[in-house]
Amino acid sequence: MSATVASDRPALGPRQIVEQAIAHLDHVLPGQAPILNFVHHNTLHGYQHLPFEQALAAAEQLTGIRAYLPEENFRALYRAGRIGDADLDAAFARREALDTEAVLVRAGDRDIRRGEVLRVALVHGVEALPLSQLIWRIEEFDVTRCFQSDVPATVRQRLLATAEREGIVGEARALESLWHACLQGLQLPDFDLHPEELEDLQINLAKSLLARFRADGATEDQGPVVHKRMQADALALIEQSCAEVGEKSTLRGLLRVLTGQDLLDQVRPVLIRLCAAHLDEGLAAWSLPDRSEGLYAAWRRLAESDLAWSFAGLSGWRAALARWPEQPLDAIVAELRRLGLPESRWEAYLTRLALELPGWSGMMNWRQQHGAYPANRETPVTLAGLSRAALVPGRFCGSSIYAANDIGDWKARCRRYAILHRAPGEALVRQALYEGRLPEYLASRAGAGGGREWPSSAADRSPARRAGAQSEEGQGARPGIPSPT
Repeated sequence: MSATVASDRPALGPRQIVEQAIAHLDHVLPGQAPILNFVHHNTLHGYQHLPFEQALAAAEQLTGIRAYLPEENFRALYRAGRIGDADLDAAFARREALDTEAVLVRAGDRDIRRGEVLRVALVHGVEALPLSQLIWRIEEFDVTRCFQSDVPATVRQRLLATAEREGIVGEARALESLWHACLQGLQLPDFDLHPEELEDLQINLAKSLLARFRADGATEDQGPVVHKRMQADALALIEQSCAEVGEKSTLRGLLRVLTGQDLLDQVRPVLIRLCAAHLDEGLAAWSLPDRSEGLYAAWRRLAESDLAWSFAGLSGWRAALARWPEQPLDAIVAELRRLGLPESRWEAYLTRLALELPGWSGMMNWRQQHGAYPANRETPVTLAGLSRAALVPGRFCGSSIYAANDIGDWKARCRRYAILHRAPGEALVRQALYEGRLPEYLASRAGAGGGREWPSSAADRSPARRAGAQSEEGQGARPGIPSPT
């Protein structure tokens, strides 16, 4: 019955989709009243239908704002005695779903329960380390041969006593034995080659590393196996980044992955100046001309003579300005279509766009929701005007960033995989570099290229690709990058 009702429901038109998306922002944006009337604001007012912890998680997922301290701070409070074992016991007891008494593994005559593992993870942290950092810590701090500072004395004594009963005497030997036992139990290779040494591999070692890729089922029928693996990973990254535009990010998020530059750094000053001038209630020395016609109409007229865009080196904005529709809703629809976003993503995209400037968006929304507010008589305020204004600067600022990085239009060029034509690994190197995950010896070289000078050598120096190239050259295979299809 429900399926029949759903199928009979008329589909929303483009303008209706935008209107509904803007109306929904009232549940997401802060209720930011003008400072004259502002007393307080419940930042979770749009999540009051959820239990408190779920509301915090939902708000963080949408806005990126964390409601809790970082885990490192909680661990410091635990070490200082502000948080005790009784607090952890109480927290575990409140969450029956954790099943803390479940036995995970039996070691000798001792059962290791889920609660013990969770406690260790909370108190000490078990975050994964990149290989380069792990090897650096092994070389610099001898971490596989000495206890870390946060290991309790009772645990140290128990482990050393157990090792001594097995004939292993001394802290260094005991911990080294434990390390090798962990590697063996998890079936991990035991090699301590620093990633930087992979740039100059001996042919035998290169072959052994290449064999690991072939063990995953890769073949060489269409080109060098490591190059294909890297090309597939880069392709998946671009597909994922494009797919997340609208659902999980805006154009700003895609730019940060591919260029490391934040579009909002250029857009924010324009939007803040525009919002402040439009919402002014007589305190500013300058207010937006013709603002009685609405934000979008007033801004369009102002933009015709605004030289700031020309000074910023943005081209084509005057011609585009003349083509924009008169109504803000029509203009929003046109811009979302130009971006190539399916209608199913429009609401999510507009939501995330508004949350990139939450304070001003919230004040615009408050004025829109309170039509009887005195200032609205002379200056009508709608979120549609701000949403359109927020879309436009991104169009031209975004184009300049793409041009500076030689990656072209986000939709057309990414879909044609222009990055992969130059080097399959460049997309991966860009992401790792701008997220701070690239080892220092590679980051300095990749960052030195930048922009139009991005060389394929940065990707070629990645350990896996270098290993594959050397090994395949040794076997007589012709190295190279197969053209993406």
